[in-house]
Amino acid sequence: MIVQIITRTHSSIADVCEAYEKQGIEISWWAQDLIQKVHIDDISESKRIKIISGRELGFVDKGLNTDIYKKALSSGMKIITAESSLILGCSGIKIDDRIMSGMEPIQLTDGDPMIFTHWNKKLSTSFALPDQMVWDSQIKWAFELS
Repeated sequence: MIVQIITRTHSSIADVCEAYEKQGIEISWWAQDLIQKVHIDDISESKRIKIISGRELGFVDKGLNTDIYKKALSSGMKIITAESSLILGCSGIKIDDRIMSGMEPIQLTDGDPMIFTHWNKKLSTSFALPDQMVWDSQIKWAFELS
C-alpha cells in the first residue's frame, strides 16, 4: 500500500497534458477522448491518494470491479475523481505497476464506460462495465482517503 499526496497545480486540461508530455508519458487515443470530458478546477489543493492492490483489499485471486469498489469504500476510502486521477499520473510518482483509477466511469464518445489506467509511462483507459469486469488481485487501484 502506498499513500501519495498530490497537489493540484494545473489549471486546465491543456496544462495537465503538457505535464504528461514533459514527463514523457504517452496519452492513448482513448485517454485523450476521456480527458476531454474531465473538468479541471483552477484551485490548488492537496489530496491523499491510497494505492492498494486487490489482494490488500482481501481478494485472493480475482475480484469484480464493483466488489473492489465496495471493499475500498467500506475500508474508509472514497471514489477518486477523474481530475485527481489525472493529477496523480503527472505528479511525478513512479508507476511501474498498472494502477487502475477507482473512479466513476466516464463514457467514451462511442458510449463505453471507461476509467483511467496508469501504466509504464502511458495514460490509457480500461473498460468499467459494472459487475462484468474481473481483475487480478495483484493489480493496484487508486482511491482517495477521507
